Parts: sequence; C-alpha cells; structure tokens
Amino acid sequence: MNLLSLSLSSSSELYRDPRFFNGIELFNKREWYSSHDIFESLWMEVADPEKIIIQGFLQIAVGYLHLERNNLNGAIVTMSEGLMTLEFFRFNPLGINIDYLYNTTLSTLISIQDGQNLGTVELPSLRICPEIKKLT
Repeated sequence: MNLLSLSLSSSSELYRDPRFFNGIELFNKREWYSSHDIFESLWMEVADPEKIIIQGFLQIAVGYLHLERNNLNGAIVTMSEGLMTLEFFRFNPLGINIDYLYNTTLSTLISIQDGQNLGTVELPSLRICPEIKKLT
C-alpha cells in the first residue's frame, strides 16, 4: 500500500460515530488512557486510511500517558511511533489539524530527549476544522 496515494473523504463514517468525537474530547482533556480506549475501539472497526490515523492518535495518547507517569523511555518510543504513523497525514485529513498535533508532539519529544523542564511543554490537542464541527 502506498500511503501517499491514500485520500480521505469528507463523508467519512467516523463523523457519524459519536465515539470519534468522544475520543477527541477525552484526548483534549488530557485523559490519555480513556481516549486510548475509545480510539482503540474505533481502530478495530475502521479501514485504511482512517485506521492508520487513529493508530497515530493511539500512539501519541499512550506516549503522553507514559510522560504523565514519568516513563520517559516509553514516552519517547510511543511518541516517535505516533509521529512516524502520522507523517503522511499531516495536512488536515479527517478534518483535524494533524500538523498541529504532529508539531506539538515533536516539540515535546525533543524536550524529553534534551532533558528540558517538561513542566513547560505545550500539550497537544486534536483541533477539529470548522466545516467538520458543522456536520456533528
């Protein structure tokens, strides 16, 4: 499968599934474990390319859960995996600003690796584009 050839439709079935928006809400509340559970239930049911993007959300949520629990190695590994997963989807698929999520997570990852004060890192959020909000 060529990831670059994948495209998403604004008619994605995910927009009709309340779990998608519930997962986003929990992620944005920094409830990493709960958002992971919601996204995992979706991940098991959807097909590519949505499946790949949801996997990236899962990996990043787990990375921040590791960070919250002071497991820096676990955070580095899972955040790196999430960034690699989302690399080809950075520019607004699923009506979410994935580029923002990617850049915020990358900044956190660099801060961890550089041994910086993690109390000042910006935590990511899943920002929904206005046109998608109108569909819900």
